[in-house]
Amino acid sequence: MNSSCFNLYLWWRVLVVLVFICGVVVQSLGLNTDGVLLLSFKYSVLSDPLGVLGSWNYNDENPCSWNGVTCASPGEGNNDSRVIGLALPNSQLLGSIPADLGMIEFLQYLDLSNNSLNGSLSFSLFNASQLRNLDLSNNLISGHLPETMGSLQNLQLLNLSDNALAGKLPVSLTTLQSLTVVSLKNNYFSDGLPSKFNSVQVLDLSSNLINGSLPPDIGGYSLRYLNLSYNRLSGEIPPQFGEKIPVNATIDLSFNNLTGEIPESNVFMNQESSSFSGNLDLCGQPTKNPCPIPSSPFDLPNTTAPTSPPAIAAIPKSIDSTPATNPDDGSVSKPRQEGSQGLRPGTIIGIVIGDIAGIGILAVVFFYVYRLIKRKNVESTLKKEANSAKDTVSFSPSS
Repeated sequence: MNSSCFNLYLWWRVLVVLVFICGVVVQSLGLNTDGVLLLSFKYSVLSDPLGVLGSWNYNDENPCSWNGVTCASPGEGNNDSRVIGLALPNSQLLGSIPADLGMIEFLQYLDLSNNSLNGSLSFSLFNASQLRNLDLSNNLISGHLPETMGSLQNLQLLNLSDNALAGKLPVSLTTLQSLTVVSLKNNYFSDGLPSKFNSVQVLDLSSNLINGSLPPDIGGYSLRYLNLSYNRLSGEIPPQFGEKIPVNATIDLSFNNLTGEIPESNVFMNQESSSFSGNLDLCGQPTKNPCPIPSSPFDLPNTTAPTSPPAIAAIPKSIDSTPATNPDDGSVSKPRQEGSQGLRPGTIIGIVIGDIAGIGILAVVFFYVYRLIKRKNVESTLKKEANSAKDTVSFSPSS
């Protein structure tokens, strides 16, 4: 083989290699950006016993055929299919949620509920500004919720219940005007409650560690269900608490540390008594526990008045104890003190005569009884002697 043919052969081999390499590169770059971002979730999953992620790979042009993935055309001249939803509930997935999911540009629905996903939620996850439904309930997610949640202005449903989230509830939640359903129950949220969930219809914050007092304007006219049970809320229920809440709404404030009387609002009167149970110092008509009647100042005992034994205090005052007016000069004389002046002489004489008469009567009665007894004794003695003499005569020998 001459040199020219050999060189041609080498160039042909190089061209074949280049074509093969380019084919591999093109094939590897065939998956669009949404698919690459979704694969970051697959690689964050440590266990997939049901194989729900088995169809996820680089060989597809887009991830729209993958299990749990929903695609649609975003419109506005863009006819490409883009990922708008990821739903893999009840899939027994064990792993974490990568921050890359928040970079899916048109993501609207994310449902990874009822799995074993752990770790914390990255701030980048809340960069998905198109997100409408976020359901990560019943997992093992921990950490805090960032204030950057306020950037999800299209969010309508937020369900992070049954996790291990802690810290303070972000105030930015109340700024989401499209938000209608919020469920954060069975977590470890603490500190106080944000106010003015004006657009929310369902708000469930039960079974947390939320303390402090009830805000007077927690809900608006759209509220239909409010559950704050099993927390550490304290203090009285503000009178303004139920002013904006519709009458037919359901409210559960049970098992807190609330005190005082329940305000007389129609929304409270329509609740079951169980909605207020577990608050030992809460009273009012809905609880079937009447509030104590406050004592009047007139009911208090006069502590300045001199005290006396009940028997003496019950004795009425005599007429002579009232002040008498001297008719000569109009001056008021002192009341006569009967105990200090003693009894009158006539009274004393009457008492003595009565005693003597009583003693005399007793003496006469005693003397009469004594004479009667003595007489009976004499008669009995004479009768015995007569009977004895008669017996003697009857039994004497004849002459």
